[in-house]
Amino acid sequence: MLDGIMLLWFTLTGASVLFVIIDIRSTPESPVLKWGFVLLTAYTGPIGAFLYVLGCREPLWTCRGLMPLL
Repeated sequence: MLDGIMLLWFTLTGASVLFVIIDIRSTPESPVLKWGFVLLTAYTGPIGAFLYVLGCREPLWTCRGLMPLL
């Protein structure tokens, strides 16, 4: 059981790091902050990806482009 949970956690961590690496290229942040978020996500997994989405990712806009989605 524990092996399955660990495998799931490492799979989610790999997917989270890949998401942050691909998505962070489009942010206007400094390179140090970009590397910091990649390392944070590598250490904390999906929790770090969640913090990246809250703190660093550009907001998603509606189809009309008038207001961000909340």
